[in-house]
Amino acid sequence: MQWIVLDETGSTTQAAREKLLTQPLPFAVLARRQTAGQGQWGRVWVHEAGNLALTVAWPKAAVSEAMLPQVGYLVALAVRVAAGQGGVPLKFKWPNDVYYNGLKVGGILVEVAGDALLIGIGVNVATPPVVADRPTACLAQAGYQGDAETLAQQIVTALEQGFAKARRLGFASVRSAWLADALFLGEPLTANGQTGRFLGLDGWGRVVLAASPLKYL
Repeated sequence: MQWIVLDETGSTTQAAREKLLTQPLPFAVLARRQTAGQGQWGRVWVHEAGNLALTVAWPKAAVSEAMLPQVGYLVALAVRVAAGQGGVPLKFKWPNDVYYNGLKVGGILVEVAGDALLIGIGVNVATPPVVADRPTACLAQAGYQGDAETLAQQIVTALEQGFAKARRLGFASVRSAWLADALFLGEPLTANGQTGRFLGLDGWGRVVLAASPLKYL
């Protein structure tokens, strides 16, 4: 894995997209300061000093078409492994959030750009940002003593291992591990305009809602 470390950028995902023109895959872009990060559905991702802003550019050819919708779950597991090495247990909120003690500490955004998957990962390591519509937490509050660069290295290592394991064993192992730490199972969830009780994930990574009939989204 090649690393590109920037003191400041607008968005690590945009920086990675630009690097695709000259940089062979895979590579990772890490920024110490990110000024225009994006979250799910175009939301602004607030980056505070000491937090993680990382995008991994992964070869799309190394991921089957069936596996593409499952990548976010695999990435969440890699974040959990890395935080767990620092003694912080994490949980997951569908579709792409990572939580500690009921509060959001991170998010994941996966995009396709030509022959690459751009895997954006933001984690509150040192400082919980102030976000108007939700409370947040950071790993340091849970006793994590590493820095953002250490966490980035651990996430990428866990991600490489996770991709290799998923190729060998398929999505079943990813699904069971993600569901074991999923929040809000059995509670109301809205996905793609449909609302029902969140029952879990099917074998393809689609969310399953209790409705009449069952919804697979």
